[in-house]
Amino acid sequence: MLAHYRAELSGRCVEPHEEIGPVVLTPTAEFPRHRFALTGGTIDFGETIDWLAAAENDLEWTCSLSRHPHLPVLARTYATTGEERFAREVVSQMLDWIARVPRIEPESMDYLDIKRSNWRPMEVALRIAEHWPQALKHVIGSEAMTPDAWATILASIHDQTDYLRRYRWDHGNHAFIEASALACVGLLFPEFNDADDWFAEGLEFLQSHWAEEFYPDGYTREMSGGYHWICYRGHYALYEQACHLGSQDRFRAEYVERLCQNVWAELYQLKPDFTTPMTNDSAWQPSRKAILRRAAKTLGLPEIEEIVGRATCCTRNDKRISRATSCTPYTSYVFPDANLVTFRDGWDAEARYLFFDAGAPGIAHQNTDQLCVEVSAFGRNLICNSGRFRYLTSPESPWRDKAAYFRSTASTSSVLVDGMNQKPGDARLLDTDLDGEVQYARGEFAAGYGTDENPQSARHRREVFFARGDFWIVRDTITFEGTHRAEQVWNLAPGAVVLDETNLLAHTRFDDANVILRCLGDGDITMRFYEGGETPCRGWAAVEYGRAVPRPQVCFEQSGESKLVFHTLIFPIPGKVRRLPQFERTNDGYSVTFEGKRMMV
Repeated sequence: MLAHYRAELSGRCVEPHEEIGPVVLTPTAEFPRHRFALTGGTIDFGETIDWLAAAENDLEWTCSLSRHPHLPVLARTYATTGEERFAREVVSQMLDWIARVPRIEPESMDYLDIKRSNWRPMEVALRIAEHWPQALKHVIGSEAMTPDAWATILASIHDQTDYLRRYRWDHGNHAFIEASALACVGLLFPEFNDADDWFAEGLEFLQSHWAEEFYPDGYTREMSGGYHWICYRGHYALYEQACHLGSQDRFRAEYVERLCQNVWAELYQLKPDFTTPMTNDSAWQPSRKAILRRAAKTLGLPEIEEIVGRATCCTRNDKRISRATSCTPYTSYVFPDANLVTFRDGWDAEARYLFFDAGAPGIAHQNTDQLCVEVSAFGRNLICNSGRFRYLTSPESPWRDKAAYFRSTASTSSVLVDGMNQKPGDARLLDTDLDGEVQYARGEFAAGYGTDENPQSARHRREVFFARGDFWIVRDTITFEGTHRAEQVWNLAPGAVVLDETNLLAHTRFDDANVILRCLGDGDITMRFYEGGETPCRGWAAVEYGRAVPRPQVCFEQSGESKLVFHTLIFPIPGKVRRLPQFERTNDGYSVTFEGKRMMV
């Protein structure tokens, strides 16, 4: 049996995908000591790994360790160096885990205990369909892999797959990754008697539940810039594995069409540097360039391959991107079902880009970030949401209050009322016009602010004007009963800023590219500034999981009765800020003058 798999297994596995989740555990240079380091905590286990450990009481640490993403790292090191000690470590850790982390019966356990156990179905899926096969394909031919060791590992793979089949989830991104893993094990290990049933069951779930996870326009119902790919990943990874093994004819044509639609949706949302908008638990700057290129090649989408290669190409709302040099310059895009808009003036690295979220909170990973915007230009991300600090499914942890800030409206570029965050609720996209030299979108959030115990029924309407090729103007109108205070929040990229409170102006101070903010209002406006504040917790960016760094947050505030309006110019420029634009309201709209050029909106 071992001889058979030594001849077969290596050729069956596709190249690995990126690790799922916030934490990637890798052995350090001190190997073979069992010391695992990650942002937010490091544990040196000594001789024996505690597979249930949680650094800083963060259960995401436990989950990441139990996925075993470090084993392919060790295995590839063995393949590169030929040093048997690396293969011995891979095999030894697998056998140790099998011996000391027995299968559970989850029906009688609560969710947190399942998450601690190493047997949450998500971790099982990533272990048996990705990380173990990726490690085994390199070490199966080593001296460390004896017939007895292989029999034990193979039996465990069967046992874990049986567990996954029984207890996998039926909703959310976990469900699709787990169903994909079930089918993928069926492809990778066809020698098992149940292999065809595993594949058929997993594939049928993916094909029949697609609409539960994605809108008709192709965007994820989780409404997360980062989780769009994670929701899609299971569907795509299985198809790619099937193509590698010549089994793609087992998929319906509709399945492949949806794969293509979701890749286009991923492209349309991305910033010019191929990072994702940081909505709903999205991580800071996860580049999608490599996976876009990979998916485009598998699915036969040369237009996307060309864009990823940084060619200047364009699209209209419902048309594929032209490869012709004379393609239309309109590159902004509307997701009509997800209620998102991306404004951009090109597909090159220097393009101006604004992301506008006027949709629902999403079916998972909800942050109160409705009507937020993010801005990039000239190769730099300039206005960004705060990103994901830590998940909140770790009770009694000292960092929970800070983690809650990163899920609040105050951590995004939107609006607060009386210092209160949005209540959970939908926004909606009311109107768009992406034709002409000035493009437009209007969205509304009406669910109110505060909490159920202390609610505020204010309504926020946000309008975005894009003078294509130059700047944006954002007009925020907040309506309510009585007298209240509204606060327009702008979260800038970490770095130095210049503040001019008299002229209600702020700008960043980078060498390569910058953004200038200038606010006008119907009443008296004051300006506030936060950076790395603890009381209140304001002005932070989660640049890595578990690591927050100070970042400038500029706020414009005004108080009044019934209605408050902010008119804010967002003016990106290449290089350092040497001159400032003039910004005025006129009877016809807005006037912006810069370097002798006057532009009307």
